[in-house]
Amino acid sequence: MDTIGNKDVKVLDVTLRDGSYVIDFQFTEQDTAIICSLLESAGIDWIEIGHGVGLNGSNKGYGTAACSDEEYIQAASENLKHAQWGTFFIPGIGTFDDIKMAASYKMPFIRVGTNITDFKKAIPYIELAKSLGMFVAYNGMKSYAVSPKSFASIATEANACGVDMICLVDSAGGLFPNDVEQYFKHTQDVTDIKIGFHGHDNLSLVMANTLKAIECGAYMVDTSIQGMGRSAGNARTEVLFAILKQKGLFQNIDLNRLIDIGQNFINPLIKNKGADPLAIISGYAMFHSSFTPKVSKYAKDYNIDIRDLIISLCEEDKIDAPDDLLTKLSNEQKQKQKQENKMVSIKLPQKERSQDILSSVEEICKKLKSHAIKFNKYAALNIVFDTRLTESLLISYNMQSNHDYICGAVTVKDEIAYKQILPIIDKYIDIALIDSDLYEFSENQTTIAKNILKNTIILTYSDQDTWVKAVEEQTVRLLGENLKDKHVVIFGNNYKAKYLSENVKRKNAKTLLIDTIEIIDTDKIKNADIIILWENADKFIKPILPFIEKDFYILDAELNSFSEEFLELINNNNHIKTLRVNIWPTLISTLSSIHEYYKIYKNTYGKLTIDGIHIVSGGYIGSYGDIIVDNINSPSKLIGMADGKGKVIYDYPKEIKSKISALENIISNKILNEQNN
Repeated sequence: MDTIGNKDVKVLDVTLRDGSYVIDFQFTEQDTAIICSLLESAGIDWIEIGHGVGLNGSNKGYGTAACSDEEYIQAASENLKHAQWGTFFIPGIGTFDDIKMAASYKMPFIRVGTNITDFKKAIPYIELAKSLGMFVAYNGMKSYAVSPKSFASIATEANACGVDMICLVDSAGGLFPNDVEQYFKHTQDVTDIKIGFHGHDNLSLVMANTLKAIECGAYMVDTSIQGMGRSAGNARTEVLFAILKQKGLFQNIDLNRLIDIGQNFINPLIKNKGADPLAIISGYAMFHSSFTPKVSKYAKDYNIDIRDLIISLCEEDKIDAPDDLLTKLSNEQKQKQKQENKMVSIKLPQKERSQDILSSVEEICKKLKSHAIKFNKYAALNIVFDTRLTESLLISYNMQSNHDYICGAVTVKDEIAYKQILPIIDKYIDIALIDSDLYEFSENQTTIAKNILKNTIILTYSDQDTWVKAVEEQTVRLLGENLKDKHVVIFGNNYKAKYLSENVKRKNAKTLLIDTIEIIDTDKIKNADIIILWENADKFIKPILPFIEKDFYILDAELNSFSEEFLELINNNNHIKTLRVNIWPTLISTLSSIHEYYKIYKNTYGKLTIDGIHIVSGGYIGSYGDIIVDNINSPSKLIGMADGKGKVIYDYPKEIKSKISALENIISNKILNEQNN
């Protein structure tokens, strides 16, 4: 950017409006109050709020926002002292009454938007807003659907209607800087109306386009914190101001504060990092992302690549996605797809596993750590004990993961092997999940771990209880979520079989626990819906098979309860569905639960006084009037007030309302500044 066009360019932050698409319009009025206040304190002069689609979007089926339009407007009006603020409005979604409601709060500006080809629909609403004293902008959505010359003609018409500014809108993020220049040039040749620019980043050109718009004399450009916005997002507020400050403009802007707002308030809300494949294609084709669900359905129904369908659609229509056109194009893509072969031949590297058992432990720990780092998860290793092993260690190469954890497992035979693997674990693993059931070691297995592990968090659990819970959960799922009057037969003479029997009884199942094969009542077994086996089943199942005529499940709860011969026998029986227990979902949920308790008592539990205000957290029973927060060391939200008896009062008494307001301000400022402390 060698030259700066309009040195007085206005920057409109649209985080609280366009950014709301990213979180399904779930900014609350509290979010609006806090973020508006922080943006203004950083020097932002123009702020747009409300439902992403605009006024009345919730009532028209475009996604229900966390708050009403009026609540958003009230939050902004009560918190903004200097900045201009306003909302978006689409005719046919919003109504005249919506504009009048907004005006009653003395809302400074409104932006009325239609598809660029439908400008005339905006005129009555523009005239109303002008009569109510607002600064009125017209947003020509999908501006690229018309030529620069046609855009200029519409701008002339808008100027005649009293519009204060027309906004060039790159809805699909597909324009290039020279395109932006042409739209500005043609418009400026025929009218002196103010011109704004709203871009998206589908082709990573939004900043270049925004700078080009400023260079061309834009009155206003749109940005959002962290680029948070629909589709691929918008130009980043903090980055644009960094560029403009470098050029000598906006010296009043607190860049550090903008960056902190992004890091501490906005970044945690942005789930999808990296380039979205559909966003790239949308920018390439100039496709508006609001049609994605509709086009996606056609692609799924015809089993075709949605990207090809998007491109072919936009070659014919950049404004709409009519059903007849989508049907025709889907059929064409289906035929084209049959003629193409997109298979790629790949030769994956083959690596033999180490024959040394300790090297194998290190190998699995390295893999867990690598995966955890790449995907920002905890690396966890489940350590269980089984004296029946023939080898000292048994390693599972099956790694399971969820949103927060990647977990592997190793089974240990004796104390010697246990002590050998712990130093390896300490090098790589974040969390050691240790089976605490009773085993014959010289010391408790947790004590041994604590003496060796210095970097790894130690969490203990009962492997037997978790195993039973896994079998129980699978049984409930298999039998349709309701065990009432279901016939559950459990075979085994151990703690787990008995524990499971008691659990399913509490769910009103008709439970039969068989702990010996000496006496089997076939009349009680023949109605079984499921037979759960905790021990070798050959001698138990063979005699009863002829008596069971209904369909039923056999669940191998212990693993390896069947001989090969017996498996072949039952797999040839059409009445029987066989499966083995899958402990991983229950194990991962157990890990998540106990780790959460660990974090509560390590980081969030306690009592503290902040500026004379007593706060408690993590289940701490406070005195009457203590304020309950989510985290004692780093509070981010207020939960309620302690009643002094262990319960929570959610409706604050009038006498402490000022205390609540003061604490909310303290917490908001603490969150804002904690990144750099």
